[in-house]
Amino acid sequence: RYQAWAKNPDAEYGQAQIDLKNPRATIESLVNAYAVRHQPAKTEADVWLDHAEGNSRYYPVLQTLFPEARFIHIVRDGRAVCAAITSSQEGPHNAYIASRLWDDQLRLGITVEIAEGHNCLRIRHEDLLREPRVLLTHIQEFIGVPYDAGLDLPDDQPLTRPGEQDGSLKPVEVRDFEGHPASHALLSSLGYAPSHQASPPLSRQRLLNRHCHEFLLQLLNWRHVSGADYA
Repeated sequence: RYQAWAKNPDAEYGQAQIDLKNPRATIESLVNAYAVRHQPAKTEADVWLDHAEGNSRYYPVLQTLFPEARFIHIVRDGRAVCAAITSSQEGPHNAYIASRLWDDQLRLGITVEIAEGHNCLRIRHEDLLREPRVLLTHIQEFIGVPYDAGLDLPDDQPLTRPGEQDGSLKPVEVRDFEGHPASHALLSSLGYAPSHQASPPLSRQRLLNRHCHEFLLQLLNWRHVSGADYA
C-alpha cells in the first residue's frame, strides 16, 4: 500500500522500512515515511486514521498488531452504494452483482462490531451528511480526542442534499439489487426501507444474464488493461 500512497514511491526506501520480525514497526515506519515526505506538518500527530476499504477483511491482523485501536463502521444505503460503484470503471457493473459485494463487505463490518463491542462505533453515512457537527463530535469522543471548539468542523447544515434512497438506480436495477435476499434483509435491518415488501424473485435466466454480463465486462476490462500495460 505504500506504493499507492506515495506519489513517486522510492521502492528501495520503502523496502528499507520493512522488518518481517516486527510488522507493527514496519507499518508505523511506512506511515511515518509517507508523512515525512508528503505531510510534514503532521509528523507529530498522535492519532493515525486509516480508511482503506479492505480494513474489515484484515481485522484480526489489525486488532493483533494494534490492540489499542478503535474501529468505526460507516454504513450506507446499499442502493446508493450500488449506484456509485456500477457507474465507475472498477468493481461490479450491474446491480445484482453489486448487491453481493455490498452484502459481503457489510457483513465483514458487522463481524467487527460483534467482536469489538463498545470498541466499534457504527455511523450511518446519511446521518453524517445530515448532521456533520453532531456526528464528528461524537466520533471525537469515541476515539478519545478532546473536543476543541477551534476545530474546523462544518456547521449543522447538510454537507450535501441527500438524494432518494435508491440513488440513481432504475426500477429494474432496484429490483436486481433487492432480488438478492441477503441484501433485501440487510436493508431492512439497517433501517433502509426496501422498495419491495419482499425480496423480488429473479428468474434463472435473469441471474445467468447478470453473471455473464459481469464476466464479459471484466474480461474486456482485463484485456484493455493488460494491453495498455504491455504497450
